[in-house]
Amino acid sequence: MTKTTNTANTEEMETSLYSLADKLNELVVREQINLQEELARVSALIADAADTLTENFTSLNLKIELQSRYMRPGYIDEDREQKLEQVNREIDQNLTATIRSLQFEDIVQQLTMHSRNRAVNMESLFVKLKDRLDGLKTADTKDRDGFNLILNDMQSEIENFRETLDRANPVKQASMREGRIELF
Repeated sequence: MTKTTNTANTEEMETSLYSLADKLNELVVREQINLQEELARVSALIADAADTLTENFTSLNLKIELQSRYMRPGYIDEDREQKLEQVNREIDQNLTATIRSLQFEDIVQQLTMHSRNRAVNMESLFVKLKDRLDGLKTADTKDRDGFNLILNDMQSEIENFRETLDRANPVKQASMREGRIELF
């Protein structure tokens, strides 16, 4: 093997290593951003649930007082039945919104578990990459095929992790004012 061939092989390996480092750095930055967004969504959901609950309990209290006034014996109003029906509909709407807001714990748990799984997967990736790096340290740099095989394995690990990250987050809800209601 000539000195030029060795230099070319070394440069090729360095280029592969730099490319691998760039991909890993890009992946870590991306994952950090995703985790920050998920934590911000958790915070927003909790704040929204608290605001919605406060708003609905206050509204329920006022509407129940109004309802009891309309139902009092001696209350005379030609639109009494319509007013009572309207208040009852509004009470039902408030109860529906309250029930939805009380489900925030389930949504926050799902989002937290998803974020936790992402962190565990990232840790697993780092362990696998460390093992591969340990293999590179002991690899014969003259065995270009073996060296490239380890680098390719590392790139595959990063790509597999990237694909895992691209899978949809099970929690789409960003507000407690939307979504289906399921009774506990």
